[in-house]
Amino acid sequence: MQPIDYTIDIANPMQSVLQGYQLGQQMQQQRQQQIAAQQKKQAFASLIRPDATFADYQKVMQAYPDEAKALGEQWNAMDKIQRDLMFNAGGEAYSLIRTKEDGTVDATAAVSKLQEYAAAAENSGDKARAKQFSDMAEFVKVNPAAGKATIGSVLSVWDADRAKGVLGAELGPIDTADVKNLIAEGFTPGTPEFQAEMRERRRRITVTLPGGGFFSGPPEKLQEIIGGAIPANAQVGSLPRPQSKADFDKLAPGAAFIAPDGTVRTKPGGPTQPASGGFQPRP
Repeated sequence: MQPIDYTIDIANPMQSVLQGYQLGQQMQQQRQQQIAAQQKKQAFASLIRPDATFADYQKVMQAYPDEAKALGEQWNAMDKIQRDLMFNAGGEAYSLIRTKEDGTVDATAAVSKLQEYAAAAENSGDKARAKQFSDMAEFVKVNPAAGKATIGSVLSVWDADRAKGVLGAELGPIDTADVKNLIAEGFTPGTPEFQAEMRERRRRITVTLPGGGFFSGPPEKLQEIIGGAIPANAQVGSLPRPQSKADFDKLAPGAAFIAPDGTVRTKPGGPTQPASGGFQPRP
């Protein structure tokens, strides 16, 4: 008589338990991957707005080091001429994508500019670079807002210092004078309307124009005027209002400020000129 083989046609209970555990693990991993993918999508979607700044782009890219690393390696693989070409093309396209008053995004000028870069690369025999510009032009044409967010993300990793001038620096500090003015204009503190208007005022930049005079307003308006990136010396937020000689002395040479009489002035001083202390408070 042969001994009974208890394993014939009988499922191994432990194997069933292990299979169930492994299946549960796989389902959990798939769920975690789906959640991560959704969070990543939402993070990049948060950049699709007209007031996104360099700080916003940098925050998102820091949360996804793999993407940042890949872009960094791409940048490092280019020589200086290629870097300047690619950054300038991206910066010009980014600056030319505008949000209209009705909320729609117009990328007509940006698409034309990228197509110009593509044609120039094609004529020089650089077909690979021409395809890059053509593909980006098509992407921006199909989805201008997402195209702008993509370009901004790339620039923020490629060259952070130069990107600050294109994407805009972080919001300026809250100015108590702005708060008082908003309340006087009928805005109620804490409401969405108040917060939106305050953010716009904190986005405001002030800079001396190449032809003389001051500009103070939203960064996209300045880009429209000068036709290029925002100067590195642009001041972000409302201009300071020194109330004493001590306040004035804290300003950097060349900084714009609002004098007690309400006029906009520039603090003297700089590489070739010593700072002046001619501030006189209003009596």
